[in-house]
Amino acid sequence: MSGGAMSDVLMGMLEYRVVLGALVTTLDGLVVAHAGLSPDDAELLAAASSAQPNDQPYSSDDTRGGTLHVLRGHDMRLVVLTDSATPQGPVTALMHQHLAQLEAALAV
Repeated sequence: MSGGAMSDVLMGMLEYRVVLGALVTTLDGLVVAHAGLSPDDAELLAAASSAQPNDQPYSSDDTRGGTLHVLRGHDMRLVVLTDSATPQGPVTALMHQHLAQLEAALAV
């Protein structure tokens, strides 16, 4: 899957009103693709998400701009910024679905 195709998947996540931005990173924090974020913000969030312990598949943290959700997969991380009032359950379900789609496309 190309970076453009990954960006398309991330742009699809922005159709959910509560999703403010999304990015895919390597496990060590390099930005692969992003949507709804400036390049500088994407780099900052990628660096912050790389500090997530490898034994934790999911984490969330409240920030000034909303809630930052990080989901670690086999080969990459999906990072999503949502409105702070968004319930965690639907966000994690959405993230699992999209991360599985991104990683399956990489395996082809």
